[in-house]
Amino acid sequence: MKSTRLRIPLAGVSILLLSAALFSSCKKTASVSSGKNAKITFSVSSAFNKAEGDDFSLSVGAATFDGSYVDWTVDGTTERGTIVSVTSDYVNGGKSNVVVASAQKFNTGSVSISSFNISGAPFTVSYKVEVDGKVVDEKSVEIAHDSDPLTKHYTL
Repeated sequence: MKSTRLRIPLAGVSILLLSAALFSSCKKTASVSSGKNAKITFSVSSAFNKAEGDDFSLSVGAATFDGSYVDWTVDGTTERGTIVSVTSDYVNGGKSNVVVASAQKFNTGSVSISSFNISGAPFTVSYKVEVDGKVVDEKSVEIAHDSDPLTKHYTL
């Protein structure tokens, strides 16, 4: 009788340990088709003048399921495996409908948009953030001298 009682618990423990070993050794990977795409479209009005103290910055980055950086396109030019930064130099004098888009699906990412005006004429920043074709946010903001800076951060 003692040996029967020991066999049942040992068999149960063995099954439990085997199941745990099998499930813990299975690598969980998501398929690429389950990832996300993002697109950020923005414009900065022609009144933007870096020499007068106007400032603009957009940064976007994302990682794939294996942890590598995503490729992005900025107005059709591919930036490979990096965090993209668009700064005042790029938008000086104004830029319309600049498109920053993920070139591949990703697991997680973020975008930050900031702008301020120290002493120049007011200018306008317009932007739209989309994930999988759905608008996350869309705004047009006037950035005037002594106004609060524009600071937005979105998790993609």
